[in-house]
Amino acid sequence: SDVNVWDFRQNWTTVANGQPSDYFRTHYPAIRRVQFMTATGGNEQRDLFVDPLDNSNLTDYKFDEIILALHNVIDQGLKPMIKTGAVPLKYSTNPTTGVFGVNVRPPYDYNLYYDYIKALAEALMAEFGIDEVKTWSWGVLVEYENKDWFMTADNNPDSTKIAYFKLYDYTVAALEKVIGRDNLIVGAHSMTVQEGYWDEGEFIDHVAKGTNYATGETGTQIDYLAASYYDKTPGIPVPGNYSLTETITQLRSRAEQNGLTGLEYGIDEGRILFGPNDDQRPLVSRIVPHTFQASADARMFKIMNDIGADWISNWGLSTQAFWGGAVAVGTHVANLTSKMAGEAQLALTVSGQPQHSGNEIDGVGSYNGNDRVLHLLVFNYNKDYNADKGASPVVTVENVAAADGGSQVSVTSWLIDDGHANYWPQWWKDMNDRNMTNDDFTWSKYSLEVPFIMKNQADRDYWYSREGVYKSLAALDSAVTKVTVTDNKIVLGPVLGHHGVVFYQIDNVVPAP
Repeated sequence: SDVNVWDFRQNWTTVANGQPSDYFRTHYPAIRRVQFMTATGGNEQRDLFVDPLDNSNLTDYKFDEIILALHNVIDQGLKPMIKTGAVPLKYSTNPTTGVFGVNVRPPYDYNLYYDYIKALAEALMAEFGIDEVKTWSWGVLVEYENKDWFMTADNNPDSTKIAYFKLYDYTVAALEKVIGRDNLIVGAHSMTVQEGYWDEGEFIDHVAKGTNYATGETGTQIDYLAASYYDKTPGIPVPGNYSLTETITQLRSRAEQNGLTGLEYGIDEGRILFGPNDDQRPLVSRIVPHTFQASADARMFKIMNDIGADWISNWGLSTQAFWGGAVAVGTHVANLTSKMAGEAQLALTVSGQPQHSGNEIDGVGSYNGNDRVLHLLVFNYNKDYNADKGASPVVTVENVAAADGGSQVSVTSWLIDDGHANYWPQWWKDMNDRNMTNDDFTWSKYSLEVPFIMKNQADRDYWYSREGVYKSLAALDSAVTKVTVTDNKIVLGPVLGHHGVVFYQIDNVVPAP
């Protein structure tokens, strides 16, 4: 339901200006929220000042760009999550740039930083009003226990931990002062998928029962806990990383041990770091456009429902990131599964063995009694990116009847595989026909944003000359059939290619007596 944006100026200021207000609703109906990562500082470009390098003027605030970007988010019918940080350059004694290009040092004066966040909140309240702002979410830093994002000058985990506690407390206090505690949704994003510079569990202890450094009270407001989750390459975990289930469970367990109930849990960034073995370079949006991603995302959707996670964020949705281009297979999975939102999850039984070793056949079902609609997601996942074996499962829905008392129901199906809703096989052929190699790309050639990572203008021109073909191949089409209900059962027989996914919508059905 989320997208994470690492510089809101790139896609949400001038690029977003003038876009149709229904663009996201018609292209990406799954998306509900846009996360502005590291939105309020860390380098000369990110610091929200007239002159980020003028240490003689510490209050020359300049919030026009972030206000414009927020307007564009809202105009699309979406909600923002503003991740504050990193600390502006002129608020640290000796600002130090880390590997992510932002200042990793804490402020030398937390009251000064409080005033900065308070001024931002006041500007946003004046521009948008409380009725709008109270629907937004806030976060404090990205991967707060990752020393590449935040670390004190003495290179000490304990002092770094305390510095973050202070930063969180003062940030929340500033937001509460302006927005009001009851109107504020705020949380924090840790790594958790792997061990950090210090234990994120201690932060949870602090906000639950520690002394608030800004107010002196016990505890600090927390409404959600988020984490990162990455595999190294498609289907291959990072050695030593926790699983998706373990990542979420660790956060929830520590929170509940501290009496923090009712929190939401999400993945604010993740999926896959590098391309397959013949490449192993960073993926721009941390996904592959290959059919693999469709089944991987479908499987992840099932896991997240099973463990009670609330969202996962996407880096990019199309070959143009957001505005235009060919849509990714994983985006199709998100759009389809969003139809299940708010429905009752059905009990599921998987029996038999996959015909081919390594194939994992599974799915999710849901029912909306008000609309009399049944949804089914079925996938053929294999952790081997190069697996080429399909599957033909039998899908049986029991205890159903046609609402009109007849014997047939209408079934709409959407298929995602090499030949449906997928531009990648054609591009892969075109790329090889042009004799393009890894050396022709600045990032992994398996990345989604193909035209942005080409080194040669001639290759880029070729892509755009063919973009209409790729967009057509990536279009998600549906098929409608009539299926007979026999003995209060609906039986479906999807044919799934390697890593294939099918989504069904069965209309006008009710539970059998």
